Amino acid sequence: MSDPRAQTAYYESEAALRLVDKELDTLRDGAEAVSRFVSVSLSDLPLILERANNQIRSVLAHLRETRNALQTTTFDKLQTTHDKIKEVTSATEDAATNIMDACDRASQIVDELDAIDAEPAPDREKAGALRSTLRDELFMMMGALQFQDITSQQLAHASSVLVEMENRLADIANLFDSSISIERPLASLNTVDEKTYDPNATTRNAEQRQNLADEIFTSVKAPAA
Repeated sequence: MSDPRAQTAYYESEAALRLVDKELDTLRDGAEAVSRFVSVSLSDLPLILERANNQIRSVLAHLRETRNALQTTTFDKLQTTHDKIKEVTSATEDAATNIMDACDRASQIVDELDAIDAEPAPDREKAGALRSTLRDELFMMMGALQFQDITSQQLAHASSVLVEMENRLADIANLFDSSISIERPLASLNTVDEKTYDPNATTRNAEQRQNLADEIFTSVKAPAA
């Protein structure tokens, strides 16, 4: 668990639960436990109940703190993941639409070039202008395909969040019964290295970010010869 507050609450909850489990073990040994319970005088019973009550209240307090910590960190992470996946979907749809529109325009330009070429006296100047426009359309298609790098980083971030959630659920399950999951989840073995992607990568405001980059490079003066 990466969040320090959630991690601390988790370990405190685990320790409290183990204390309660230890107390219950003393009453869980069959006839020996029965004889031990019978031998306890009635005057000691309130102390025993008070101690059990305090242990249970401590466990509940730690579990509530764990729940609150998990709710805070998990909600934020899952909300970010939802936004990333939504942005990937939008970027993919926009890129596909732009490419199809550019293909339609490029096809029309090719038809116009064929028509010019079929004329007895082809208009070379018009054909040259159409070829320039066709190159622009092809360049635009290449630009639309650049969304793949950013969306792959966004999907990698979403995948890492889901793996973290899986590990947290495994930790909670192990807290109550360590025998149900001895090994870590399989997904954790294939976790993407965080250094290989930028969790803040986005396709939004591309024009503004490009203008800012252009301004930075144009403001840098070349060194004097």
